[in-house]
Amino acid sequence: MKKIKFSLMAALMLISTMASAQFSNSKSSGHSTANIFSGSSVDDYKRVQVSFVAAKMSFGGETADDATKGINAGILWGKGILDNVPLAVEYGANITWTRYSDEEEYWGTKTETKENFMNIAIPVNLAYHFSVNDDVSVIPHAGLNMRVNVLAKSTAEVDGEKEETNWFDDSDAKRFQLGANLGIGVTYQKYYLGYQFQADFMEFAEETKWRTNYITVGINF
Repeated sequence: MKKIKFSLMAALMLISTMASAQFSNSKSSGHSTANIFSGSSVDDYKRVQVSFVAAKMSFGGETADDATKGINAGILWGKGILDNVPLAVEYGANITWTRYSDEEEYWGTKTETKENFMNIAIPVNLAYHFSVNDDVSVIPHAGLNMRVNVLAKSTAEVDGEKEETNWFDDSDAKRFQLGANLGIGVTYQKYYLGYQFQADFMEFAEETKWRTNYITVGINF
């Protein structure tokens, strides 16, 4: 958790430092620079996006080998917050569904395991827009993720007999979690391609947290 907090703070400080440096350069030069540190302010924008998701549980600091995989869909708003500085606050709403299934057979006994998870989240990030040219921008971002877990069920079937576990009832799983977002994306005209890593500050269950990776495509409006 300390490593995650340090990485988040370092990323936010880096984005803030770049914004401050660019603002100073813009004031001293009297115009924006024509390179990736362009001093032009960011216009407000909206993005609809979908992501491939791979999430792993961390038990007592040890990350599981197997991942639940699924899809995320959401909408994001970006709002420029400084004149002559390409810095924006991004906030939005996402819904994520992931699942895991596995079949094993030992000494003639067949075991099938299935897990399903769903959550709704509100991310709030700082994003810095490096303008490569009129069509392309590189956008690192960092911030917080507020997640509400709405589904967490596991099913184990042994030789045809099923046993279902509801994490909220049987494992005292938490409905609300706070975590960190760290990522980077590229826009080409109105199209977006990005990667994001998400890690929990708060536990999902006892000594259990999520480590989640997103590969995202979207369209800006």
